[in-house]
Amino acid sequence: MGGVLFHVLFDVIGASGMTSALDYSQTVLNSKIIPGIPGDIRVINASLAGHVEYYTTTLNQEKPVKNVMIEISGANVYTALTNIQGNYSQTGIVAGDYYILTDKTDDLGGLDPTDASIIARASIDEVQLNCLQTIAADVDMDGHIWGMDAFYVAQYGVKRIDKLNTGGCNWLILPENGYQCKTGESVPYVYTDQTHVQIQSHVKKI
Repeated sequence: MGGVLFHVLFDVIGASGMTSALDYSQTVLNSKIIPGIPGDIRVINASLAGHVEYYTTTLNQEKPVKNVMIEISGANVYTALTNIQGNYSQTGIVAGDYYILTDKTDDLGGLDPTDASIIARASIDEVQLNCLQTIAADVDMDGHIWGMDAFYVAQYGVKRIDKLNTGGCNWLILPENGYQCKTGESVPYVYTDQTHVQIQSHVKKI
């Protein structure tokens, strides 16, 4: 009879690319010596890849977002930039806990008077916004949709102001499922703009 008798687990410590020989001095089962197959262990660091796309209510109309700076921050810091397809990847990441942060500073001309009008109407409940639309409409990022949000958008659209909030955030990039809308509360939503990943294997995708 054959099959797997046991598994040997290792904690691999070393720099990427290092190799250590693996050999068995003796393996005995029921007084019989079992031949071992020598090999080697090679340290391979992780790769992380992802995709950024613009929110749209139109099904199957993906809008990739380019030039998003991705910062992978933990024991070490790595950076990547999304390409024209909205994709990014980073290799050579040492295993550990990381937070993925995003930043985008170009393509700022997307707001127009229609956006200001929609936000103004939403502030008095004339129109209903979905969760992501509500987060986007809160341009001053105070947790509420009110007339000042519409005012800031209108002023920004005619270049009377150069930022919509004190932090100067023009793009809010959220992880998938990184937000939740609530009903009956003064702050109608919660969200996070960063992703926590624990990299243990050779590949991690988000």
